[in-house]
Amino acid sequence: MGDRPDEDEIALVASRTNGTWGIPKGHVELGESLRQAAEREAFEEAGAKGVTLEPAIGQFSYYKEGRLLRYSVSVHLLFVQTIAPYFPENNERQIKWVPLTGAAREVANRELSRIIASVRTHPLYEEHAGRDL
Repeated sequence: MGDRPDEDEIALVASRTNGTWGIPKGHVELGESLRQAAEREAFEEAGAKGVTLEPAIGQFSYYKEGRLLRYSVSVHLLFVQTIAPYFPENNERQIKWVPLTGAAREVANRELSRIIASVRTHPLYEEHAGRDL
């Protein structure tokens, strides 16, 4: 791949446990900002490298299958500049790039679906869409 996807697409990654679609996400490592964590997770799970904007555009929560802990996720916009051909979870999960207009219907989490559905009208997206960052 290596090319920048269209600005109006989102990377969806499949859960390794149940195959449902979501976005790259994970924990914040010691000394890391939310922005840095978002960039690292996008690279590790989808090979996407780019610029993460702040503040977060939304939050959602979920339970991992078989666990009692509730996880909270801050959703950030990441404008992709390149896609690496090799990345840490390259062969561990499915990835697909989906137009923003249909992505909300693809994800399993209702809160995440609502956030994705509102991306195109979010002021942070409107301010940066189509610009080179």
